[in-house]
Amino acid sequence: MDNYGLLSRPRASLAVLLLLCAVSAFLIDSSVTGIPRSAVTDENFTVVQRYYGVDAAEMEHIAAIPLEDALAGIRGLKKIHSVSENGSARVFAYFEGRSAGRYEAVREAAQEIYKSLPSSAQRPEILSSGDSRIPVWVAAVSLKENRAAAPSGVSPGRLLERSVKPVLESLPGSGEVEISGAACGEIIIAVDGQKAALLGLDAAAIASVLSRNDAVFSGGNFFEGKREIPVVFDGRYDSVRSLENSIIPVKKENGPGFVLLKNVASVREEQKEAQSRSRLNGKETAVIAVTAGGCADLGKLSAMIQNEMMKFPELEFTVLSDRGEEERAAYKSVLSAAVQGSAAVAIMAALLCSGGRPRKGRRFLVPVCALSVPAIMLFSAALLGFFGRALDKLVLAGLSSGAGAAVDAVILCAEYMGAVAPSEGRKALESLRFPLISGSATTIIALLPLIFQKSAAGFNSVALAVGAVNVISMILALTLLPPLFLYNGGTASPLSSPSPRHPPLSRKAPPFRYFRLFAGMAVRRFPVKPTRLLAALVRFCVRKPFAVMAFWLFLTAAGIVSLVSGGADTGARISETSVYAQIEFEGGLHRDAVDRVLAGFGQSLKTRPGIIHVQTSAHTGSGSALLRFDPALIDAETVRTLLRSTPVPGGFVYIGESSPGERIWELYITGDDGKLCREFARKAAGMCMTVPLVDETVLNFKEGGSRLTLKAGRELLAEAGLSFSGLGTMLRYGVHGPVIYKRLSSEGETDVRLMWNRSGKAPGMDEIRQSVFSGPSSPVSAGSLLTETEDREPDLIQRKDRRRSASFSIRTKGMDPRKIRDLIMPVLSHLDLPPGYGIEFDPAAIQSAEALSGSWVLFALALCLCYMILAASRESFLFPFVVLAVVPPSLAFPALCMASQPLDAAASSAFVAVSGLAINAAVLVAENAADKADVSGLYRILRKRFPILAATSGTTIAGALPFLFLARQSASVVRALSLVSAFGVAASVVCSITLIPALASRFPGLFRRFQDSRKPRTPRI
Repeated sequence: MDNYGLLSRPRASLAVLLLLCAVSAFLIDSSVTGIPRSAVTDENFTVVQRYYGVDAAEMEHIAAIPLEDALAGIRGLKKIHSVSENGSARVFAYFEGRSAGRYEAVREAAQEIYKSLPSSAQRPEILSSGDSRIPVWVAAVSLKENRAAAPSGVSPGRLLERSVKPVLESLPGSGEVEISGAACGEIIIAVDGQKAALLGLDAAAIASVLSRNDAVFSGGNFFEGKREIPVVFDGRYDSVRSLENSIIPVKKENGPGFVLLKNVASVREEQKEAQSRSRLNGKETAVIAVTAGGCADLGKLSAMIQNEMMKFPELEFTVLSDRGEEERAAYKSVLSAAVQGSAAVAIMAALLCSGGRPRKGRRFLVPVCALSVPAIMLFSAALLGFFGRALDKLVLAGLSSGAGAAVDAVILCAEYMGAVAPSEGRKALESLRFPLISGSATTIIALLPLIFQKSAAGFNSVALAVGAVNVISMILALTLLPPLFLYNGGTASPLSSPSPRHPPLSRKAPPFRYFRLFAGMAVRRFPVKPTRLLAALVRFCVRKPFAVMAFWLFLTAAGIVSLVSGGADTGARISETSVYAQIEFEGGLHRDAVDRVLAGFGQSLKTRPGIIHVQTSAHTGSGSALLRFDPALIDAETVRTLLRSTPVPGGFVYIGESSPGERIWELYITGDDGKLCREFARKAAGMCMTVPLVDETVLNFKEGGSRLTLKAGRELLAEAGLSFSGLGTMLRYGVHGPVIYKRLSSEGETDVRLMWNRSGKAPGMDEIRQSVFSGPSSPVSAGSLLTETEDREPDLIQRKDRRRSASFSIRTKGMDPRKIRDLIMPVLSHLDLPPGYGIEFDPAAIQSAEALSGSWVLFALALCLCYMILAASRESFLFPFVVLAVVPPSLAFPALCMASQPLDAAASSAFVAVSGLAINAAVLVAENAADKADVSGLYRILRKRFPILAATSGTTIAGALPFLFLARQSASVVRALSLVSAFGVAASVVCSITLIPALASRFPGLFRRFQDSRKPRTPRI
């Protein structure tokens, strides 16, 4: 036997394959699996500035607007929003792309604004921002009954605020962490205003003395021999009780003096009044909630949170919502479907390569065909992991879909190599190279537009996975698999050679051989009737070509109409075990009153079947409810209906998250005057209710509670020898009692508040009037200087792109946002807006819908690239039209199957990705279709190609079939991809064996090569 290179060394090929398997397993083990990798590469930040006791208008003036101005100078800023409310301002900054040092720039800008605020303001929080404010992880927290590890006297609120919250905020992918229903410790210094005023003391003087002395100072360094020793002056008070003996300087008649703090004030440590009250099934508890940051990996975030919670054995966490765990469960189901699909593809490949039984002299044909499928999957996954692509649900679905199509290369290699002797392997390999490379090239080239499309929203992972599988299978079919197929001689073709009618059975044969023999009998006997049907089908296509073309043209038009009429679906996927709702009350309603109403509301919901937990949180003027339910007993849509139908005395339930059955759209009124924007928003919301498709409108703002404005006459202040700022500062200490400094101790930071009244509690109006302040000559009462007026404070102030804005939401059924926009905007055009004011319909939803609708550009670009590849390989400008004519009608069938649903991102990307797979069947049929355009000739070509067509479509469908039965709603994107993949490839086979014979019989010139159409030139003599 002649030496024919690598083809004569099957053991070396096997060794290389095993080595690659080991390396691939190592790469997959060291890479990230199960975590979705978002295609969004932008950076989003949220800066939270808290300043308790300051109303929304003042927070906008001193925090929101300066923060917007500071962040606007950072390069790459796309848009900026801010929300100012009582005690806090949030600024959301959205940047284009990612840049080193951007976080540092945001932190520096926030720090500069913080320095300009009074010392009682809290430090700014800089968080990674996500698109949704719905928490992704919520848990009720309590101390365990057997809490030997917990320090005595430690409350859950203190542990959550000082230990748990910083840990969760530092996790990758974590956004804002909110604690409700938990009270933390604070130190209250309650000053007797009359005693202090008689001594000539004011609140600012006492606060300044305490904050300067309860601190640590650096004293520099000194040298002792060769050692450099730092010096630190520790002036901190040893205990809270030692604060009472603080020395406060005072002015006396005979010169400077001092007074002890305990002589003019009482000092005590108590629990801070919680900003909200939370209940779990009617029982008061603390609740911690985590929102997702930008590009968060929910599965990874959930796992990290669970690991961190184990470090707090003294706390008991009752998880109410964990969307990351749902994501991980969905990933496991997709992984299981991927394994099942791969096994189905491997079995089909083995049966198709061997005809159900081992061929003589081809001992390794069946195992190589079967084991090549998991090897291709393994190599492809390792390749994607090596380049940083996480093996998430979409990648697994792409690998399975790609494996079903790419295993065609294995079957094609087995067909070519199984029909020749080992000495003729090189010639067979050269014959295999062209159809293999051209088929893989058209598939891969069709995926390029989707791979490099940024707006694919993560679904380019599917294209990358399908492309990787095709590349790996093509390389293996041209290098390492041929030596294994050629091993041990033989000349029979495994796909087309005749076989005995009754295969012999041996008593000593292993049980698996009986299965193969009976499977082979079934595979050989099954095509008898289909071949007759194929002959009749070819006869009809040749005789009625225009009828066939008209049918597929009609199907294509129907598919296009179906996609266009369905529109684009931009709705997000909801949780499968929990529903979150906001509950709005009258502005200013105290949280205790809100808590009492929500307690009854929660008890009513808890009695319903299927409801596991009801968690409520009460804030001033608003609240929230989180329902955890059993999906086996009740679904999410029913729970949403239950929330809306359960009465809330004095409140209104609003669910701000879209669901599969309904969509929430947000409209903005922007201008210079916030009050005017809110007025126009109310009018616009009322006008929207006249549109039939609108089910509900909700204002995203409301009037705040009553506000008491105190004004002082300038003449009275001048007579009393006081300044307006000084009086305002003293009143602030008398009413609010701001934080004068943060006391550092071994237990962490503790807020120290100073109240200008003996009770240390928020006073009533009579107490405010009787407050006494130190004047230049004698004490002055506040009531003698102030006049009172009552109005309503703004509850929420929104700014969008540095302009005042007011927004409202509308609820509709699931539909294309452009459809509802085109219905609403003509109605709102009658709204007489002043110059400089405008109205905008949910820009994020419109942008997503435009991106989805723009997928037809990707589809057209994919077809153009395929045309170039086919034209170059075939050397014909007409032949590619025959092949590409199969693609639109093939994809029209899954489009009709999805006619009842709008086109979402998964289906849009699937149509582009499957366009490359649908070409393969057309290439196989059209390659020799013009050799004989009559019935018998076309039948022989199709009969010869039908086994490989069945193999290609069957393996693809087998790989996608398990994904169609995934039950989880979070795996719906994978189901859409699999549906388009399975139905599109199956339709491409039917279209290829009907449309191409019709075109060949009617237009044979389309199939000729370029050099065949040229007339031979007669040489001159």
